Amino acid sequence: MHIVENFLSADEYKQFTSLVSNCTEKEVGEAHYNDDNAIQGFDNSAYIITTPEFQQWWLDILKSKNYIKDTVLPRDIVSLYILETKPPYHANWHRDSLPEEELDLGSIILYFGENLNVHDGGLFLTKENENDIHGQWVLPTDNVCTINPKDVMHLVTKYENKDIVRKIVIMFLRQRDFT
Repeated sequence: MHIVENFLSADEYKQFTSLVSNCTEKEVGEAHYNDDNAIQGFDNSAYIITTPEFQQWWLDILKSKNYIKDTVLPRDIVSLYILETKPPYHANWHRDSLPEEELDLGSIILYFGENLNVHDGGLFLTKENENDIHGQWVLPTDNVCTINPKDVMHLVTKYENKDIVRKIVIMFLRQRDFT
């Protein structure tokens, strides 16, 4: 897994905020993925659908940074949306792949907006294998990106501070689409 600070340049970030502001349509209905209730707080979350323009721009950024293959097209995106989570929210240990559908997924998450304080919770923790006793953690910080091409085990620690809105762009691709 890769963790990249200052993922977008200043110019890219300006484009990003402009494109995000055009993504206003909220997804309705049940969440598409919540294996064994791994994620708690869906009812406090807003899933904002990305525009075709945003999708193409995001793919171009990821290609230019050599995280995904040049052949990846918008139709190859399994899922790409903007997620705004409000407390209480957390995710238990899980993987994103769907073995029953033979779908081996990787993910890319870009945090944006206000920085969280480590004591507020909302940390993204990872470990390579289910039985590992150590791993990595990421404090949700503006313009930090996690690239998880092999779908390592991960969770989000609980946060309950009502003043916090955790904002991310999250994308799922097939593992074969990563470089």
